[in-house]
Amino acid sequence: MASAATALTGAPAATRREPSLPVRVLRFVGRHVVATAAALTLLYMFLPVFVVVVFSFNDPAGRLNYTWNSFTVSNWANVCGVPGMCDAVWLSIQIALLAT
Repeated sequence: MASAATALTGAPAATRREPSLPVRVLRFVGRHVVATAAALTLLYMFLPVFVVVVFSFNDPAGRLNYTWNSFTVSNWANVCGVPGMCDAVWLSIQIALLAT
């Protein structure tokens, strides 16, 4: 029984070899290394911000805020209650606007 390639060209169809394992691994790494590096870099940069936001809802027992005690929104109820906080935020906004 003749195949379609043999019937059309009169020659047997060329078989295509599967690339070797090292070649397939290098292709996979080449395709995904940039996306993986970008994702890890973003995680590295945003993880401290995430930790600060989470711990801003903590009610610390003392001056330091290293362990989780209880959930509270009192830190956000009066944001400008800490002396100099709103001035620092406003200065940061001005610097950000000037820098862009």
